Amino acid sequence: MFGTEKELRNESQLIKRSSYFDCKLNLSRRYVIILIIVASLINLSMLIPDLKLIESDVTRIDVVIIRVVYSLILLVVAYKVNSIKSFRVLSAILSICELIAMGIFLFVFSRYGHPNFMIQAMGMFILILAIFLIPNRWAYMLSVAILGTVGFFLCASVFVSSINKMEYAAAISYACIVILLCAISASNSEKHRFREFLARSELERISTTDFLTDTANRLKMSDEAKKWIEFCKRHDLPLSLIFFDVDDMKNINDSHGHSAGDKLLAGLAKLVQRQLRSSDVLARWGGDEFVLLLPSVSLDSAISLAKRIEISVKENMIIEGDKITCSFGVVEMKRQSTFEELVREADSLMYIAKQQGKDMVEFSK
Repeated sequence: MFGTEKELRNESQLIKRSSYFDCKLNLSRRYVIILIIVASLINLSMLIPDLKLIESDVTRIDVVIIRVVYSLILLVVAYKVNSIKSFRVLSAILSICELIAMGIFLFVFSRYGHPNFMIQAMGMFILILAIFLIPNRWAYMLSVAILGTVGFFLCASVFVSSINKMEYAAAISYACIVILLCAISASNSEKHRFREFLARSELERISTTDFLTDTANRLKMSDEAKKWIEFCKRHDLPLSLIFFDVDDMKNINDSHGHSAGDKLLAGLAKLVQRQLRSSDVLARWGGDEFVLLLPSVSLDSAISLAKRIEISVKENMIIEGDKITCSFGVVEMKRQSTFEELVREADSLMYIAKQQGKDMVEFSK
């Protein structure tokens, strides 16, 4: 039991994380595009010191080609950012670009005739700050920063002659401090943004969810209906709506108490939801009334679903020996139908079902 609960909590956390990263992707696209374009321009501007400090003409040509090609790659990535559907994919692409930038920096550094170690160290620190400035997964940012820093100090020990040991040790210390501070800041910012996302998501859920049955409320149903009706009309697809409520709900409340009635409604909602697709929308309309919106479902299929629910309710919903039943009204969208018209028509059909003996599915061809 505890293992199952733990697995459910972990799955819920993964779903929340996935939703958070989807949101982060949508919010960061424009910012990432701007940063990539700026990075491509800065990369080209670095040709000015490169051509001055590199003595070999052949190496100069190599560096020009490398920087131009890298800037073109960055522009292609910027162009493709809007088509990327996963933050994980975007993070991987950005991390690869950052690693390439580190590689170019170290290659050019190794080709300088007489590089100033401290100036190059300052350039390395700027690269570290840039890595933590670009939206990415925290682990990727930290990994790229550490790899680049280690590579820099190894290159410096090989290609820079007569390094002052005190300066070398100081640069290592400063680099570690910069990485540590950036990592802590990035981690805290990420945690804060995630908590803020969860708070906003919970507020949105509360504002659109019925507190008793955990189904959509009327506001959410109206929004979903507007979206799906427009979609189905545009693509010439069917759409059906089921209006149903519990028979003799007043007698149930009077006989068994309102708390039993509340548990009944919550249980009924769960029973119905188990038979639905992810695109179907179930809402508590008021009291013991429910509305079920079925996009891309014909009238015949909706009637079959209503009958399955009717049977399932009779077989599974029992209070102290009394079987629970529901009455259903089923309608299909016409070309000019509005959501309000569908609800009124289905509501009328449901009351016809009640008048004809309850525990029935009434529909209109």
